Amino acid sequence: MEQFKQDIAEFVKKFKFDTDEMTRSHKDFRQSLLKEEFEETRQALIDLDAEEYVDGCIDMLVVSLGNLNLYGSHPKSTHLVDLHSTTLDQSFIRIASKTYKAVQSANIGKFDSEYVQQLSNLVEIIIEHLHYYNVDVVKAWNEVHRANMSKVRGCKPGRASSGADVYKPEGWVGPSHVGNHGDFAEIMG
Repeated sequence: MEQFKQDIAEFVKKFKFDTDEMTRSHKDFRQSLLKEEFEETRQALIDLDAEEYVDGCIDMLVVSLGNLNLYGSHPKSTHLVDLHSTTLDQSFIRIASKTYKAVQSANIGKFDSEYVQQLSNLVEIIIEHLHYYNVDVVKAWNEVHRANMSKVRGCKPGRASSGADVYKPEGWVGPSHVGNHGDFAEIMG
């Protein structure tokens, strides 16, 4: 987890997100990013796309940890869930969805302890889930971090934003998780 926090701090510093004023609009934008990543990950599971599923899980980690970083907090370990008793089908999405909804309903305006706790729960659920299905989380994280660090800051064409966004420049090379789908490839068959 320490590497993840350091990588998020590096990303925040490179793109100067730490100098942005944390307005309500900026907070809402950060929440919309989390929603976008959640929906893409859910769709990857529906489509049985192991590559996009691993990538989406890591992207949700990036946004969740980024939100915690930008608001001056860190994940609080909860040991919320024993994923050994869950199955891939819809169980993870059901658990993550419940947690995601709690994140959405927490008071982002005040960024209160409930919000920190719910984001922490989401981080923990994702990491435990990937570990359980034998994905090398650090390897997947490193691929996403490499790709994210090669983006540029600005407004992504076609997405209304607060201006606090990064986008893929021409020639950008995305992350590859080939060979790191763990048991998802077998399960998703």
